[in-house]
Amino acid sequence: MTHASDTRPTTLWVNSGQQTLPAHSHNTSLLLFLREHCLSTGTKEGCGSGDCGACTVILRDLKTGNTQSVNSCITPALAARGQQVVTIEGVGSIDAPHPVQSAMVSEHGSQCGFCTPGFVMSMVAEQLSAPTLAERTRADDVRAISGNLCRCTGYRPILTAARQANEVVATSNRPPEQWLPNIDAAVDRDESADGTASYCMPTTEQELQALLKRSLNANTNPLIAGTTDLWLQVSQNYVDFESVVDITRIESLRAIDTTRDALTIGACATHGELLSFFTTSGSDCPAIAEILLRFGSPQIRNRGTIGGNLAGGSPIADWPPLLMALDAHLTLTNSSGMSRQIRVADFFKDYRRTELRTDEYIARIHLPSIDEDAYRTLRAYKISKREEDDISSVMAAFDVRMQGEAVSHCRIAYGGIAATPIRLESLEQSLLGRALTNANIESACEQLRSTIKPLTDVRASADYRRAMSASLLKRALLDARGTPVARLDHPT
Repeated sequence: MTHASDTRPTTLWVNSGQQTLPAHSHNTSLLLFLREHCLSTGTKEGCGSGDCGACTVILRDLKTGNTQSVNSCITPALAARGQQVVTIEGVGSIDAPHPVQSAMVSEHGSQCGFCTPGFVMSMVAEQLSAPTLAERTRADDVRAISGNLCRCTGYRPILTAARQANEVVATSNRPPEQWLPNIDAAVDRDESADGTASYCMPTTEQELQALLKRSLNANTNPLIAGTTDLWLQVSQNYVDFESVVDITRIESLRAIDTTRDALTIGACATHGELLSFFTTSGSDCPAIAEILLRFGSPQIRNRGTIGGNLAGGSPIADWPPLLMALDAHLTLTNSSGMSRQIRVADFFKDYRRTELRTDEYIARIHLPSIDEDAYRTLRAYKISKREEDDISSVMAAFDVRMQGEAVSHCRIAYGGIAATPIRLESLEQSLLGRALTNANIESACEQLRSTIKPLTDVRASADYRRAMSASLLKRALLDARGTPVARLDHPT
């Protein structure tokens, strides 16, 4: 890692050319850089929080060629070092539009037009990552644009355009990546490995530990990864950090390792990478995969990390209940390279407060081996106002196993109902060894209702959360007993 002076020009590849960032750009979002310095004003600012998708761009890794869509409003501009930023201006042209753009015109998919660039970029990104475009279903197309909002309710023609464009690209003689702007093959693809004095990008944990010895303040000199939550301090609250340490280039923190005894996930593994892992043969876990599909949007999953979801200490984070139900542990490492382990269930102390010390970072998350029954018996339910790209009102995860008619194993965890995610160990103990009769299930639900003290906020009232928490527990116990139940977590 190098610490170049902040006065040294920093360049990014935008479409087919290089653009220079101004000095001291560590608080500049990719969106503002594109609009104000590159004059790529087709990329729009809507919500400024990663919810509407109007600011969607594509990042293409210059070394690997991997592409992904991201929300540029909550992505630091300097995080795009070593990647080609593709904006709507770089997709097609007036004389030769991209098939997605042509389809949006022919199918009248653009109404007021403000959201249109974001929809186009999301659909192009999906074409770049989809293995077989000809076999894409409507559900696939819906998922591809789940991070984009059309306030003109133009979804029907947009989805029709997606289907038409997929067919055009699938039957053409050009692979999807050839529709992107080219970069000279001689470009130095390693130029991005360094950082600046105020935007540090360590590439090893030893370099990170050396930076932590400077007594960084989380409020003014934060560690950042996907920034899908933390960057709201910049975009919404107009905070100016003194400096930031971007840990996403540390390969050891991105690894997902499986052994006979455990599954170990690096803290910088993204939700998208984990979704791919948990849906592949040999690591299939329907409960985790279903929650991850509702974990933000494709743009959020491409950037957000499991470590960031935990380190923020949010009571509505979706990973903690899942990890608690799996009895997962964390490895916390300090500036001297010393590590300690702590249960996820013991990690959260109070609202937005965790056991993480000022000179520590979350290095790894340790779960049961993927061969264990936990992944087959895990049940997870999320209640939110929207099916996708929404914050949980209540999140619950259960690992309940039976031996004959009696409960032999039980872990119960909730998010969204208290100041921290919680594991209900007293309720777990009361269910062990008991048959799941209707009376015992109702008794467990009553114990839950009397134990929890839900909060009231803009997402849900305390009474609603208490009722839904009991309903989800009942569903999980009935399911463990073998009694079919209807979905309770689908928004109405």
